[in-house]
Amino acid sequence: MKQLNPGVQALDLKTPFGEIEVLQENLDLIKRQLGIEQLEVLSATDPNALAKAGPLVSLLDKKPPSPGKPIAIFLSRCPAYGESIQYHRPIPF
Repeated sequence: MKQLNPGVQALDLKTPFGEIEVLQENLDLIKRQLGIEQLEVLSATDPNALAKAGPLVSLLDKKPPSPGKPIAIFLSRCPAYGESIQYHRPIPF
């Protein structure tokens, strides 16, 4: 078995690829795997995206996303009642 020796790169606060871009490129696959029709990938540094999270934005303060450890906030809309049921789950990678 080959031993990995990542060196100082292991301490980087950035990934060598764009995580948002990778998720966006794989939206169809992710939707199929989760069995959902609609999916948006938003940045935790975008104020407009944070507004979409509503009161669940506090979850990002408690456990902010970091490289390789994004946070998912799932919103389920009920158009008939004009309300939304909200919940979150960290995405395991």
